[in-house]
Amino acid sequence: MIIKNYNELKNYFNNSYDENQENIIDSEKMDGYEMDFDLSNSVEWILKFDEEGNYTSYPNEKLKENKFRITKKHCNLEIPEHRHEYMEIVYLMEGKIEMTVDGESITMKKNDICIMNNNVKHSNKALSSDDLAINILLTDKVFDSVFMHLLSDDNYISNFIINSFYSSNKTKKYMIKNIEENSFLESVLINLICEYYSNSIRCKSKINGCLLLLFTELSRMFNEPKEININKKCSKIKNNIVEYLQKEYKETSLLKAAEHFNFHPNYLSNLVKKEFGKNFKDLLIDIRMVEAGRMLRTTDKKINIIMEDVGYFNESYFYRQFRNKYNTTPFEYRKQNLIKS
Repeated sequence: MIIKNYNELKNYFNNSYDENQENIIDSEKMDGYEMDFDLSNSVEWILKFDEEGNYTSYPNEKLKENKFRITKKHCNLEIPEHRHEYMEIVYLMEGKIEMTVDGESITMKKNDICIMNNNVKHSNKALSSDDLAINILLTDKVFDSVFMHLLSDDNYISNFIINSFYSSNKTKKYMIKNIEENSFLESVLINLICEYYSNSIRCKSKINGCLLLLFTELSRMFNEPKEININKKCSKIKNNIVEYLQKEYKETSLLKAAEHFNFHPNYLSNLVKKEFGKNFKDLLIDIRMVEAGRMLRTTDKKINIIMEDVGYFNESYFYRQFRNKYNTTPFEYRKQNLIKS
């Protein structure tokens, strides 16, 4: 089956789509949760309490394996307040949805898109048979792969994703906007959903391409001057990284630095590459060599002590890196540059 356009997609959802196939949550039901609506027997939930006592939806095995999923919101089913351990994008193709997001009542209308990070508590009233809403569920693994380079840009959507997955900041954020009808972004979304439910050659490649285009276009749509930058660290990250490395150069590593900044290592690596034009390892070596040069000029420490003070215990490797930086040996460098007190 190949779905080619908006009308074919609507026809598929109205006539061929089986809601029972989309059991996005596949564990035990909650015990003792009082509901004023009926859950279909085919719908199973992982709704557990998080450390703060919030009902939390966790990704099932299929979502973990595929990194993202697209589902149609169930009709005639009210969803209680909860949050996710993944990012959710709600796209309304037809009708309306009444939702409560982060304590605020909102009504989504046709062609609205709502992006919620994994900290936002939300719920929605039951949809009617005339309403058609799509959920796009994304885990952090989506951005660890082909989309990681997008996150090195300092814009609103990039910072939104960073705070959703790669920061310890528990900021609750959501964004909602209306997509212009017949726009390129609408076309990307429809193509993404069509491809997901089609059985076509190179389906996975096209889906990845559509996701890449989707977040590129979202970064443009949400990156308006009036928007407040979510992650203020990004505007100062270059100075912050230099200051950190100048203090911690002896024992730090990419993993330790990422932990310090509450970033994913892949994200920090891409950010360093963008900001400094070199990878993290080379930047660290450069800072260590600068410090080694300073100590050779201003102290009478033995060279092997300086070597260890800047984080090296392999003499040949230290000498090689020093020569690459200064085009001479540590001994000759001191002889030529020693500042006598």
